[in-house]
Parts: sequence; structure tokens; C-alpha cells
Amino acid sequence: MDHMNEMNNEMKNIDDGQSIEKTIYIADQFCHIGILIIFSLLLSADSSFFVSVSENIYFGLKAALFVIIIIRPANITFKKIFSKYQPQRTSDTNENEPILGAGSVIGTLERLLMGIFIGIGQFAAVGLIMTAKSVARYDRISKNSQFAEYYLIGTLYSILVTVIAYILLFNISII
Repeated sequence: MDHMNEMNNEMKNIDDGQSIEKTIYIADQFCHIGILIIFSLLLSADSSFFVSVSENIYFGLKAALFVIIIIRPANITFKKIFSKYQPQRTSDTNENEPILGAGSVIGTLERLLMGIFIGIGQFAAVGLIMTAKSVARYDRISKNSQFAEYYLIGTLYSILVTVIAYILLFNISII
């Protein structure tokens, strides 16, 4: 019985450590966002405080920042926050097992395409991306409920990150 209590305490300590790590990571990301907002305000086309840049350069900087945000930070944040929902890989070698890292690449490409389609006002095309992705993974989704839930979390996260980044960078007048 004592052995079980020790294991439970160890598990709680591991969870507390991961929770602290996630909290620090999220706080760090908010600091990064704050710094980016400050520089964005200083570099805005109508700012006389720091430096004034042309509208085209300013748009290009915002577009580059959008791409940077939805690529690497989005992947890292997803892995940090949602790793506990990832289905465990089986030790059996199965030819239907996905290639390691493929989900991350798929998520990155889906966010890039969503950003492009949102930018040109083709919102229905975002649905096409989701449909194509679901058709490609249909067999695994239908047979593995854990994977289906993880897949849905990842898809909704991708949509959320892309839409929020787009709104913050292109639709709010202070940035």
C-alpha cells in the first residue's frame, strides 16, 4: 500500500513540474507578444516617435510575423499544452502508423493555407482544407477514438491560432 502512495506522490510531483513548466512557457510567450506589440506600435506607419516606414514595408513585416507565429511557435505551444492528449504509440510495427513529425508538418501547412485563404477572403476554402485532411485520416479517425480526439484538438487549435494571429496582426488598428 505504501508503494502505491509513493507512486501517486511521484505522479503528482511530475504533474506539478509539468504544470509549472507550462505556466512559465505561457508567461514567456505573453512577454514575447507584448514586446512585439510595442515594436509594432513604434514602427507603425503613422508613428512619429521611432521611425516611419512605408505601408508596403509595414504590411510585409506584419505578413512575415504572421508566418513566423503560425509556424514554429504554434507547433511548440501545441506540443507543450496538449501533449497529455497524444495517443500512445504501440510497440508493434504497423505499416499504418504515421511518420513521426508528419502531423506537425501537416498542421503547419494547414495554418499557412488557412492564412492565405483568410487573407484573400476565401473562407470556404478553409473548409476544403479541413475536408481534405479528414478524408486522408478517415480510417484512423474511425478506428481509434483517442486519435480522433487528438486530431480534433489539433485541428481546432490550428484554426484558433491562425484566426487569432490574423485578427491581431491585420484587423486591429493599434498594431
